Parts: sequence; C-alpha cells; structure tokens
Amino acid sequence: MIYAGTFGQLTLWGGKSPIVHQLMHYFLEEKWPDKTHFRWAVSDLMPDDELYLLLVPTAQLLMKQGHTVEMWRAEASGTYENTEPDKHRHVAKLYRDAFRRASADDYFLSIEDDNLPPPYALAQLAQHVRPDIAQIGGVYRIRGSPEYINVSTSLADPWTPPLATDIPCGVFSTPMMGAGYTLYSGAAMRRIPPIECRVTFRHGQAYPAHVAGWDDWVGRHFAGLGYRSISDGSLWIGHATPEVEAYLKTNKLDR
Repeated sequence: MIYAGTFGQLTLWGGKSPIVHQLMHYFLEEKWPDKTHFRWAVSDLMPDDELYLLLVPTAQLLMKQGHTVEMWRAEASGTYENTEPDKHRHVAKLYRDAFRRASADDYFLSIEDDNLPPPYALAQLAQHVRPDIAQIGGVYRIRGSPEYINVSTSLADPWTPPLATDIPCGVFSTPMMGAGYTLYSGAAMRRIPPIECRVTFRHGQAYPAHVAGWDDWVGRHFAGLGYRSISDGSLWIGHATPEVEAYLKTNKLDR
C-alpha cells in the first residue's frame, strides 16, 4: 500500500454507466489510504436518481470514514459536434481539467465509470509503485474490439493493441494506456504540458487521417521525461459495455 504522501481518486461520471450501483459498493469496500481525496466530475447527463441516491450518499459515507469528496459539474459531450475528432477533443479537455486537479496529490487512482475492478484491487497496483514509474494500470478490453486490451506496448505503433490472449500474466511495459483503472504519479503528471488531442488531416481530405487522444499525449510525455509506464496482466478490470458483454458470451475460452 502507499504509506507516504497524499492520495486521491478520480472518476468522470458520464451519466450512461450501467454499473454505478456496483461501483458505489466497490468504493465503500476498498481499503483506501487515510484521508483519500475523492474527485468526481459529474456530467449533466447523469440522472438525478443516480446522483442524489447513489453518488451523494456514498460521498457522505466516505467522508464519515475520514476522507474528503469534491464534486463538480463537467460539460456534457452533447455540446460538441458528433464527430470522432470532436469527441476526442472533448475527452481531452475533461481529462486536462481533471488531471490538473488530481495531480495535487502524490498519487491518484483513476476509475472510469464503466470499469468495475475486483475487490481490493488498489493494493495490487500499489505494490508496483516506484519513483521512476508514472502510471500503473490494470487491463481491460477495448469497447469496439473486445478481443484486444486497452493498452499499447509500443509508442512506435500505438494503434496496434495486444490481443487479450497474448498478454503476460504479470507486469509488462505499456507506454500508452487508458484511465479505466490506473494509478498515476502526481509528481510525473505535474511535469507534463496540459493535455491535448492531436488531429492530423491529409491534404484535400475532410476526415482526419490520424487522431491521437489524451492517452497518447500523456504516454509520450511521460516517456520523454524518462518515466516508465506498466500494466499488471494479472489484474483484470471489467468493462461494462454491450460489445464486451456480447463478445464474452460467445468466446468463453478467451479469459
């Protein structure tokens, strides 16, 4: 466990997660470091019953345990044009603000609202903490391509993720990863420039040839500063999406 310094937890609540109730149970069961600072960005799209009957009571219980909880309204993606580059730009903007807040702590854990970790998963990530490691993640399936894991093992080819059946059952290098269940070094995060999304167009074409999201930005800057990024292939995080659920129903031998 992380014994020294301050610790935070970050979630962006988008309002469309089917597992809010299960996540509240996880938050109350996990063994958080003393005085953890929870930071929750809540979209306008989140239904009032989930906000006031689940998030707020859970926040109150966490505060009774000696933690602090900060909640703020996040701009909904519906205010942007419904194109792939605009979605990436919007997400990058949300994470730019959220990571700026969260990096005030020495370490913080990001949990996306459709990712469900197993009980006490934090301790498994925390055992890998080192001064030269900027981000440590569990592994989970990609929404649109569930046979693959949401990491990259090479910055030279970041858009070719590994197959779930090919990853090691242990720690491996992943210079780019999502924020589904990821432990970040606040010191490393404070050193990189504000997060951006890079969109490249080919001459004469309206649709982008290349979109590099916030995770590519973070991974490249961590690597440029000499930090390592790793994932634990033995820590599987559930990804509650229709695509992943349908895939697992028909591919039972694929762990």
